[in-house]
Formats: sequence, C-alpha cells, structure tokens
Amino acid sequence: MIKAVFFDIDGTLLSHRTNSVSVKTLQALNELRAQGIKVIICTGRHHLEMEELGLYAIPADGYILLNGQIVMNEAHELIASRPFHGEARDTMIRLFNEKKIPIVIMEEKRMYINCVTDFVREAQAAVHTSVAPVGEYTGNEFYMCMGYFNEYPDTVIPGVQRASWYEGADDLIPDDVSKAAGMEAWMSHYGISRSDTMAFGDGDNDAEMIAYAGTGIAMGNATDRVKACADYITADIDEDGIHQALVHFGLLSV
Repeated sequence: MIKAVFFDIDGTLLSHRTNSVSVKTLQALNELRAQGIKVIICTGRHHLEMEELGLYAIPADGYILLNGQIVMNEAHELIASRPFHGEARDTMIRLFNEKKIPIVIMEEKRMYINCVTDFVREAQAAVHTSVAPVGEYTGNEFYMCMGYFNEYPDTVIPGVQRASWYEGADDLIPDDVSKAAGMEAWMSHYGISRSDTMAFGDGDNDAEMIAYAGTGIAMGNATDRVKACADYITADIDEDGIHQALVHFGLLSV
C-alpha cells in the first residue's frame, strides 16, 4: 500500500518548457494528499531557490533538498542533515578559494559563488534562477556545491559525485549520500517502510531515488540511467506523465 510519494522538481514537476507545474499535476498531488498519501518534494534545489521560484507553493508534506542533504517536515523544520566532511570538504574549499572553476557553496540558509562567468549566467538562465551572489567561505558547514565545468570537464574531485543538471554544470555532493539517503531519513522519522513508497524523477541525480523506492517511475523525458533503474516509464512531463502513472497504478481515477 502506497503511503508516500517522492517527487523530483525540475523536469518532473516543473516543466522548463512552460516554467510551471501543470494544473493536472497539481490536482494529482492534492488528490494524493486527500487520500492520506504523503507527498514529498525531493530535489537538488536550495531553500533560497525554492523561495525564489515559489516552489513551496507546491502542495507537500515534506522536503528533501540539496540531493538528500537537508530533510525537512511540512513546516520546514529540520529532520536530518548531512554536511560535507573529510577530504571531500577540504577539496571543495580549496577549489572554491582557487577561483579557477566557478563553484557555488550551499549552506543551510545561504548560497554564494566564488566567481561569475558568462557560462554561469547561461546555465542559471536555463533553470530560471538567479546567479548566486559572490561571497567568501567563512568556515560554516555546507551541504552541497555546484560546479561549472565547461572549461574543465575532466576535473576529478575525490570523494565527490557529480550529477549534471545542464551541460557543463553539475551538482556536487559527497559520494556516500544521495536523494535515496534523504528518503530513508524522512521515512525513518515517520515510520514508513520502503515497500510503501513511490518516486518520480527524470535526471541522473534521481537514479538512486528511483532505484530505492518501492515503485520507481521514470518520466518519459528521463535520462537513460534513470529509465534503467525504473519499474515503470511514464509519459513526458509535458504530456502529464505523473497523472498517467498514478492512474496506471490505481492511485487516481481517470
């Protein structure tokens, strides 16, 4: 019995063709919640991006931000968090301070970049969010970074996994965490078992989430990696793939 459904945002809930969440998708989320099924946002987005884009207006019972690093309840209260640590943390600080590659550091409530290039502006425009303000690292814990590697595509960062969200731009998180780890923390807090969950996603950073869920669903516009992990492949986001899948699995009527 499905008790919780986890949704990526970009390319899953939020269409970059229309820069909106479709009416049919919003109706589907509300219908799930009316049945007592929890709706959880599971995204690489930062808290400030959620506010900037009005994404907290999407009906939800919880939030997993920064690809699993920050886990919150419906009231945006922290349930669990996992900051950068060890060698990965030290390497990211070094790269940030070198200012050779544009790097964004994301703290719980703050995000800032070391330098801005035309490519940074191009990549951020593609996902409809502002370029982070230029800032200095002051020693606080941080949970995710973004790197703009178009000029240095072969950069290797020990202990860090890269998930592309635009060609040449990647989310960067420690290699021992993922959206699935964020899901597990949320589920443990609420006493929901893995077999009672469903997840929707499209990008490479959704692969672990799709594989971990009791039922993993890839959008029709998903990457090959995500489709390979999925139990079911639904229609494209702009063809109301979420609604189609929920009807297919009997969670919604036609």
